[in-house]
Amino acid sequence: MVNFKETDSQSEIQRRLQAEIKNYLNEISQVDKESEEYLEQGNFREAKPFTEEAVEFVEELIREHNFRIKQCYHNSQKAVLSYPEKLQYVEGYTISTQVPIPIQHAWVEFEGSIFEITLKHGPKIETNSVYFGKAYSSKRVISKVSNCESTGPLAGINSWNNY
Repeated sequence: MVNFKETDSQSEIQRRLQAEIKNYLNEISQVDKESEEYLEQGNFREAKPFTEEAVEFVEELIREHNFRIKQCYHNSQKAVLSYPEKLQYVEGYTISTQVPIPIQHAWVEFEGSIFEITLKHGPKIETNSVYFGKAYSSKRVISKVSNCESTGPLAGINSWNNY
């Protein structure tokens, strides 16, 4: 677990959060296929500024679907099914100063911005948050959900590597 001081700069906080995720993934990837895939094929996702249009779109999406807390895979895949051309599905890990341990998570990105449609504070991400994950094509999300008739992590599912 990462500890922070009030005197830590924003860049120091980000650097330490990134290091914590990398260390965690290096340890767990030895036994967890999902984490191994994230580590090998993922990257840190940049939290870009939100455009007004992006915020309006994602807030409307949230109103349309009534997403539930703690259902990140289901919520994010459901969103991509609704707007496959607009949304990017990503799964991996997030960490923040509020919850300073890596948490396996899924989220959507719109116009390069990370949007939270699952956590209470969404759609904007917390200031001191870091996201590390692998982006998946909408085609892969649609195929997985329609063939399995369920939602859940896409990582580690070898039969879907062609998507």
